[in-house]
Amino acid sequence: MAGESRDLAVGGTEGRLRTVAAWRREASPLYQGLFLAALMVLGSSFVAGFVESVRTIGIPPIQGDATVLGRALLERREYSAALEEFRLAALIDPENYRGAAPQLSFTPAPGAPENLERLRQAVREQPGSAAAQLALGRGLLAQGDLAASLESLELARELDPGQPGLAAALGRAYLVSGQYDESERALREALAANPHPDLHDLIGSALHQRGMREEAARHFERANALRAQRSELVP
Repeated sequence: MAGESRDLAVGGTEGRLRTVAAWRREASPLYQGLFLAALMVLGSSFVAGFVESVRTIGIPPIQGDATVLGRALLERREYSAALEEFRLAALIDPENYRGAAPQLSFTPAPGAPENLERLRQAVREQPGSAAAQLALGRGLLAQGDLAASLESLELARELDPGQPGLAAALGRAYLVSGQYDESERALREALAANPHPDLHDLIGSALHQRGMREEAARHFERANALRAQRSELVP
């Protein structure tokens, strides 16, 4: 059996060589040159595409994590493409998959601890001020204190539900705390007053978490379109 396998392998190799030799004899030099040129163009296109992808998003670290590309796209604010990568990651590697959708994170602003004390003082001096409660709620949210942030923001809503910027702040806080229904309602109200691209991203994330993927994608696309329009207006 082993001898027969070797004979078959040798025979197959010789057959391929004879086929190539016959093609070279029968094909005209012009045809052969065009064929080789086409192969070179194909190879160049592949290399150019690889180089461009590295330039655009970098080379993700080689590791057993199917969500690497999704997280790289997320950092670039390409939410729609990122969430599609996360969906594929769940299919490719369900055992090690780390979640159906990313959570938005908030980086504390420089000097935030000092600002918080100032904001708390303002609330102590004006406990009935919706603006003061809203400012404190935003500061607490930036520090990641969700429970205290929501307490201040919801109190601000009781004092003055029409306070500018309140719906957007509530939408963010509800989203980060996992209250997606409440987040969607607040963000729809915020978008009606101010169609800002960041608000489209936020409501897109809330809708994605609720399983409303098509509507979420429309909001992400709208956010990208608005940012593109704004960048064109900048001289």
